[in-house]
Amino acid sequence: MKKIYFLVLAFVLTANFSFAQWTTSGSNIYYNTGAVGIGTTTPTLGALQINGGGDLISLYSNANNVVQFNAYNSPDFRLIQRSNAIMTLWTNTTEQMRIDQSGNVGIGTTSLPAKFNVYQNVGLGSVPQSFSLLSTVSGLAGTGNDFQNNIWLVRNAAGSDWYTTRLHDGISIDGTSQNPQVNTLTWWERDPNQNIQSWGNGNATYLTIHNGNVGIGTTDNANWQLGTSVYKLAVNGSIVATAITVKANANWPDYVFNPTYKLIPLSELKEYVNQNSRLPGFPSAADVSRNGLNLGETDKLLTRKVEELTLYLIEKDGQSKEQQQQIDSLKNQLNSQQEQLDQLKAQLSSLLKQQKN
Repeated sequence: MKKIYFLVLAFVLTANFSFAQWTTSGSNIYYNTGAVGIGTTTPTLGALQINGGGDLISLYSNANNVVQFNAYNSPDFRLIQRSNAIMTLWTNTTEQMRIDQSGNVGIGTTSLPAKFNVYQNVGLGSVPQSFSLLSTVSGLAGTGNDFQNNIWLVRNAAGSDWYTTRLHDGISIDGTSQNPQVNTLTWWERDPNQNIQSWGNGNATYLTIHNGNVGIGTTDNANWQLGTSVYKLAVNGSIVATAITVKANANWPDYVFNPTYKLIPLSELKEYVNQNSRLPGFPSAADVSRNGLNLGETDKLLTRKVEELTLYLIEKDGQSKEQQQQIDSLKNQLNSQQEQLDQLKAQLSSLLKQQKN
C-alpha cells in the first residue's frame, strides 16, 4: 500500500512540475522559457527543433492545399495549391509577387502573359544603377535615369557616354541621348515612306533603303525618288573596287560575226559622225548628263563597235592584199616592158651602126 501511495505522489509531483512550464489560456497553450523539442530531448537549433524522417511539418487542409517542410538536408519545400489557384506573396498589405496555375511568375503585376513578368525596375550590379532595366512605362527601358524617347540605353559609370537603341518611328542606334542627330549612328524606319536610313552628324544621310532600292549619300528631290527609282543601287560619289562584274543582258553582239551581218559603209559612217559627233547607237552628251551611263549597255555597244572595227580591218586587209597583188602584177608588167625596151634599144643601136658602115 505504501508503494502505491508513493507512486501516485511521484506522478502528481511530476505532472505538476511539467505543467508548471506551460501556460494555458482557455483552449490555448504556450511555452515561455527554453526550447521545444519534438523527436529530441536536447533541442539546440532554435526555439523549436523537430527531428525525424519524411515530412517534418505538414499544414494540411486537403490533398490540394498543403504546406510541407522537410528535413534540413532535404531540398524539398512545397506549397501545394489547388489546380486553379494563384499563389501570392504580400508585404504591408500589398501584393508583391504571384505565381499562377501555369507556373508564370509576376512581380509588380497581376498580368502574367510570359513565364517571368516584371513591371518594376530591375537592378544588376553592386553599385546602385550601375546597370538597371527600367520600367517600360512610356516605352522606356535602359540604364541610368535620364531618357529621351529611347527604348534601350547604355551609358558609362560617369553617365557621359550614351549608346541607345531608340524607337523613333522605327529602330535607331545613337551615340548620345541629348541630341539624337549629333555624333550618332542611327538606323530607323520612317513612315509613311517605309525606308531604313543611317544618319551621321546633323542631317547627313549615309545610307537609305527604300522599297528594296539602296541609296548611299543620295537625297530625294522633286526630280528623283529612291523608292520609285529604276536603280537598285544609287551612289552619290565615287566608287572604288578591285573588280566589278556586270551580268550580260541578252543579245550580246556575237551576231556581228554572222556572215549575214551588214556593216555600214564607211562613207555612211563618216557622214553620220560628221552630223552627230558620235558613233551610231551611243547616247549623246546631253543624254549622259541627264540620265547617266548604262555600263552594261555601254560595254555591249563598245564590244559591238570593236567587232565591227575588226570586220572593217579584215575587209581592208583583204582589199590591201588584193591591191598589193595588183601592184605586184603591174610591177612585173613594167619590168617585162622595161626588158623589151632595153632589147629594142640594143637592136636599134646595132642597126644604126650597120648603116654607118
